[in-house]
Amino acid sequence: MRRKRILVVDDEPQMCELIKAMLEHDLHTVLTATSASGALQLLQTETFDVMITDYLMPGMKGDQLGVNVKHQYQIKVIMLSACPPTRPPREIQLGVKLHW
Repeated sequence: MRRKRILVVDDEPQMCELIKAMLEHDLHTVLTATSASGALQLLQTETFDVMITDYLMPGMKGDQLGVNVKHQYQIKVIMLSACPPTRPPREIQLGVKLHW
């Protein structure tokens, strides 16, 4: 397996660090951001293969971030959440397949 450059986005720093530790254990390079705006700033200066983002964040939610990132950067987006929404976002607009 090729090592990946991964961006982890979650408004809870502990969750960022937990995911980062698991991915670094598999020798991936991982950077974290605790907001969508922080992630967008990192994407301006860094390149990533994958972005893992929380769904429920203050300000811009993970689905909105995913749409913005998919339109501007060549990056795969994985969205996760401990509390899925009551109705799933529209998959067609996201351009990603969601599993609940």
